Amino acid sequence: MDAAAEPGRIAPPPPAGPGAGGPARPPARRVPDEFGRLLVAAIPVLRIRARRLERGAAAREDLVQETLLRALAARDGFLPGTNFNAWAAAIMRNLHLHGRRRLAVAERGAAVLHLGIDGSEPPRHEDRLEVLAVERDLGGLPSRQRQVLRLVALDGLSYEHAASAIGVPVGTVRSRLARARARLRGAVQAP
Repeated sequence: MDAAAEPGRIAPPPPAGPGAGGPARPPARRVPDEFGRLLVAAIPVLRIRARRLERGAAAREDLVQETLLRALAARDGFLPGTNFNAWAAAIMRNLHLHGRRRLAVAERGAAVLHLGIDGSEPPRHEDRLEVLAVERDLGGLPSRQRQVLRLVALDGLSYEHAASAIGVPVGTVRSRLARARARLRGAVQAP
């Protein structure tokens, strides 16, 4: 009688590895490199810095997580032997400032759409029609031009960040943006 067929007995696991007839097992644990150790050691420092920048606990944690992601993505930019915490703090500061600029742009846009240009009076009917026409013209742009226009003009990304976000050279971003702006200008100025 087979050992696996006996009641109460568990069959041994099948042999592992490419030559043993089964799929190769992944290693039990990956040993982090020096960058990974520095990144993990910086987490408490980043959390303290985030307390100075953000009020809400969720916003602080989001800022720390985004900083860690950006640091991982930019790991080639870190020079070994330099101050890792200062490098990561600079990434955090830039993310925080970028988020504040984006929020300010969004708030100004909301004020223009809902309160009028100077915020003192509601927009006139003609202003609303013009906003609707621009939205319609945005929808008429080719998707690649619309994508670049949104990243740069609405989200406030730099040309370099927009290029890396969509995986194209910076020159392509500039070209698409120039064509999108020209099309919008032509559409808005047309009677």
